[in-house]
Amino acid sequence: MDLLTAIILFFAAVAGIIASSLCLRQKKALRIVCMVICILLAAALAVYIGLAAIFLDATQNKPPDL
Repeated sequence: MDLLTAIILFFAAVAGIIASSLCLRQKKALRIVCMVICILLAAALAVYIGLAAIFLDATQNKPPDL
């Protein structure tokens, strides 16, 4: 997965959290399940984006070869 796809999916997961909290007010169990799935997906994508940023920074700032 490339970085742009991860960022788009992260924002979609955050939008899913917001949409499920607003649209599923009457169905508490379904709201909780949807929010847990979106929160886990957003957390996994945040870790992926963070690690990708660290690795990209490491490749751009590597020390010169001796």
